[in-house]
Amino acid sequence: MAAAALDGYINSYYRSAKNGLAGLAVEAHLDALESISPFLTALFAMHERVRPFNRFLRWELETFPLDGDHWAAHALLPRLERIAARGAIGEQQRLFRDVEAVARERSLGHVVDGWEPDVGFLRGS
Repeated sequence: MAAAALDGYINSYYRSAKNGLAGLAVEAHLDALESISPFLTALFAMHERVRPFNRFLRWELETFPLDGDHWAAHALLPRLERIAARGAIGEQQRLFRDVEAVARERSLGHVVDGWEPDVGFLRGS
């Protein structure tokens, strides 16, 4: 489940970034929005947990924190809000780099590597 969700997240983020480069702002924003759901599913699955309903996301993150400061409610929720509100490509790049680190720690680096030769692009480098 984690691998499929991670791949789905990367796919939506990739489309958002490519649309942004092509000057397709609305399309980039829509793909950024679509990336959030598989991102959350992947993040929780990589922590061997089920993704909570959106209504309970803040409570879940505050009550049962995920490993790492990036995933604390006070850090993660504003990041997701910036992506949802504006499609913020810089924020998407930072989020990808953070997710990539967790994926590699959890033996899911092959999912990220499956996006070569575009992994550097996804990192924002």
